[in-house]
Amino acid sequence: MTQQKPSLGRVVHFVAGDGQHLAATISQVYTPYSGTVPREPEEEARRATLCEAQAVDVHVLYPDHQSPMQFVEGVRYDEAAGPLSWHWPEREG
Repeated sequence: MTQQKPSLGRVVHFVAGDGQHLAATISQVYTPYSGTVPREPEEEARRATLCEAQAVDVHVLYPDHQSPMQFVEGVRYDEAAGPLSWHWPEREG
């Protein structure tokens, strides 16, 4: 089976700090910078770290009518579904 790659608009699971799995939509995928304009070394290092962690930015959907959505930056991929991470939805079956 081909490994999935994160892309804009894909629905994933975000794991909250309390372990709750929530639906989230990918809104940014970090890729290595390939532009011609130099960036600050700190920004290059940050981006490289995010790429290595398969980090994405997500909009998390909460089942709460008072605050139904939250934007979260730099969420790392974790197949084991650790807190404050994202993973592909489990297959139902």
